[in-house]
Amino acid sequence: MTGLGWQLRSGLPLDDATAWDWAATTNEALRRLGCFDARGGRRDRIATPAGQAFARASVRA
Repeated sequence: MTGLGWQLRSGLPLDDATAWDWAATTNEALRRLGCFDARGGRRDRIATPAGQAFARASVRA
């Protein structure tokens, strides 16, 4: 995200922990919708077939 110009208000680069915090609500919603395989950890989640269909539909919208 830093490569895309994202930064903290202080001007410091965006670190991993902050990026995960910013995405927490979206991540939780996708998890509750069943978009991720429960076996995947925080960084290596695997999209379920339903999650893949949701992603495709989101891009087409």
